[in-house]
Amino acid sequence: MDEIFGWAGTILRVDLTLSRIMKEPFTEELREKYIGGRNFNSKILFDEVPPGIDPLGPENRLIIGTGPLTGILGPATGRFTVTAKSPLTGIHGDSNGGGDFGPELKYAGYDHLIISGSSEEPVYLWIDDDKVEIRKALHLWGKTVFETDQLIKSEIGDQEIKTLIIGPAGERLVRFACPIANLYRAPGRCGMGAVMGSKKLKAIAIRGKKSIKIAKPKEYLEYVEEVFSRIYGATIYPFWSRYGTTTLIAPKQQRGEMSVRNKQQTQWSEEKAKEIFGQTFVERLVEKSKGCFSCPIHCSHGLVVKEGPYAGTYCEGMEWGTIGCFGNQLDNPRLDAIAKAHELSSQYGLDTMSTGLMIAFAMELFQRNILTREDTGGIDLNWGDHELILKLISKIAYREEGIGDLLADGKRIFIKRLGKRGEEAAKYANHVKWLDELTDFRSDLGRALNYSVSTRGADHLRGLPTYSIWEDSDFKRLFEEKYWDRKFKSSKATDFQAYDPIRADIVMFTETVCGAADALEICKFNTEWMAQESVNLSTMARLLSLATGLRIEVEDLRKSIERGWQIERAFSVLEGITAKDDIPSARYFEPIPSGPQKGKKLDRELFEKLLQIYYEKRGWNSDGIPIRKRLEELGLKDVADRLELVQHSTSI
Repeated sequence: MDEIFGWAGTILRVDLTLSRIMKEPFTEELREKYIGGRNFNSKILFDEVPPGIDPLGPENRLIIGTGPLTGILGPATGRFTVTAKSPLTGIHGDSNGGGDFGPELKYAGYDHLIISGSSEEPVYLWIDDDKVEIRKALHLWGKTVFETDQLIKSEIGDQEIKTLIIGPAGERLVRFACPIANLYRAPGRCGMGAVMGSKKLKAIAIRGKKSIKIAKPKEYLEYVEEVFSRIYGATIYPFWSRYGTTTLIAPKQQRGEMSVRNKQQTQWSEEKAKEIFGQTFVERLVEKSKGCFSCPIHCSHGLVVKEGPYAGTYCEGMEWGTIGCFGNQLDNPRLDAIAKAHELSSQYGLDTMSTGLMIAFAMELFQRNILTREDTGGIDLNWGDHELILKLISKIAYREEGIGDLLADGKRIFIKRLGKRGEEAAKYANHVKWLDELTDFRSDLGRALNYSVSTRGADHLRGLPTYSIWEDSDFKRLFEEKYWDRKFKSSKATDFQAYDPIRADIVMFTETVCGAADALEICKFNTEWMAQESVNLSTMARLLSLATGLRIEVEDLRKSIERGWQIERAFSVLEGITAKDDIPSARYFEPIPSGPQKGKKLDRELFEKLLQIYYEKRGWNSDGIPIRKRLEELGLKDVADRLELVQHSTSI
């Protein structure tokens, strides 16, 4: 067997129904074709999960993937992806996490962990290098993430092991529950925690002591040093490293992108907005900066609430997504309450974005008398009530009868459960393919396309053409200079509604950048996706080549990422997704009522025209289904055959 560099070279399989543990090689062919991480996870999901299965049934797979750079020195090389059919959306689902759980899995000797079946009683998985055990976890069932972490570490007798744990929300199959790594690192969205709960898998605990070999260590380390130096020198670096994503809040307020009260408004009052600005956040709550594995940016934070009713609250992280969804979306400017909401979400194992957005949806329905006090158990769902927000988080996590149980099902099933009222409620659901998003994108045709074609539903992490990137020189090299001069440089910061087919190219380019980061499993914040030109596709291809010893050019990287993208789309097509599902919900076609973006809305005709251009460039037909010619060009004949077979059988 040839020596393997970068990758560990082994896939670990655990069948919880049969209590069987197996190991198989991560072959050279698969490594070269799919690289790893999210990309290879998607291939496994497509191959092993048939259409129409219950996401909360034993046939679903829970797949955890690392990348070839995971666990070695590099630009934030500590990411990992969790993939399954989503119980929230019913289509392809995945989420990405940081911290150091991913590196520990790699140190134990595994690139990917595939969990199938379901246990009859609660269990946890203990991985200690080559020794893998399925252990009983009845004593852990019902415990919070924090409690479980300490109990497992005490049981094993090692405080340094790494854990991935579900809380009460995952146990109770809340459809947007998520597992938590390192107590606060949440692979959120899509309900991966509910999939763990359905398998009665309380936790995964890992201790790894193996090393990872690098093909060209001297050249690799020299290049990493150069990359780190460029990151430190980037214009955006001081802002990312001090404020993290909270640095985005002030410009979003200025541009009118704040999303207030379930997107009824796009700008908050200045008084309220300043209460959650990055500077306010850092000055009031932050004790220290924190970073994930091998991260030069350290954009996370250790937080303490020092006064008021939530004094003593400690948590880590609090991204803009958390602050926005528990803050402006709910018309709640209380940073201390937002911190408490984040802490509770971490303990219960809830995705903060989906939780906050679900509460916002319910509050608007209550405002419009679509939900009544009879539905809420006598509770008034009033905007800005921070005490109510915290109560609702607990009710959702424990699926308390009534409003808690209703909200725990997510928008797709919640609307069905409303019966005749569901049709009216759907007007305010603000989603694409049943995944919702914090930012209101109706003022920007390009970003609307990005959110709409994302393979897991509305999602900025699949490839967002941000404003800061639009001024980046790397993009200017990729696209015609005259286009940038004409459409963007001379226009106001918020005026991005102009139609141009090149928008489809821009979206596809950012999708490739994000897909490459997810395959290598590095943090997107270190890439040109977030204005860090020093880590672009060329950088990633070179890092990959030096680490693995393979000769990987940018075009090879692009092709590999496109394979993953096509497979993710094909999986969801087999679940019934077509062009109609790439159309945003009703609110995005209504004019913005106030603020800098007042009067703007998505133009349906232009949007659908741009959507068809994207389909053509992607190699999809007019209904958004990948065509055989493009799939075979990518070496995906098996995917084309399966799509054709299912389409033929459904047309008979």
